[in-house]
Amino acid sequence: MTRRTRQRSARLGPVVTAVLGGLLLLAGCTSTGGSTSPSRAVATSPAVQATESARSSTAPAPSGPASVPAPVTPGAAPQPTKAPVPLSKPADFGTGVVAKLDTIESIVATAHGPGEISGPALAFTITVTNGSATAVDLGNVIVNLTDAHGAPGVSMFGSPAVLLTGDLAVGASATGTYVFAVAPSASSSVRLEVSYSTQAPTVVFAGDPAAR
Repeated sequence: MTRRTRQRSARLGPVVTAVLGGLLLLAGCTSTGGSTSPSRAVATSPAVQATESARSSTAPAPSGPASVPAPVTPGAAPQPTKAPVPLSKPADFGTGVVAKLDTIESIVATAHGPGEISGPALAFTITVTNGSATAVDLGNVIVNLTDAHGAPGVSMFGSPAVLLTGDLAVGASATGTYVFAVAPSASSSVRLEVSYSTQAPTVVFAGDPAAR
């Protein structure tokens, strides 16, 4: 080796050493950074997973505002029904209005509309007297019958039926006839309910029409 070659090698030696040292240092940093990379998946054992799941299931639910129950609206009180009176007695509504049965007749009715049945029937003539302080709307009068077997009588609207209508003045009386199809075998005891307003009780007539 010539003198000039030895001098060049001597000058390059420290440079090469420095470069190699830098490369080794860079490799070490890269290896350390890779071990802590956030993208690396962390393995979890089944026991740890079960423990975490149990903790999640038993954790208390977040507290929130207490629920307020919805207000309860009380239902409308049922319309009261007065104790039955005999067919021959007047029925007082307790409002100044009184109803009474003038006559009860056994007839043979003829069907005139849907649901009506031709055959034996009972015709009730009812008189309503208004002793209250105000007029009464007779268009609201409802009459229902239950026979001896507990079955409802079928309303008949052909002759001689004449329903109560119009306004009944204070101190006045009005008469109407209500007809119900009732088999002779079920006519030995009847219950006749009469009402004229949801603000007044329902009155009831009960008994044997033949014994009236």
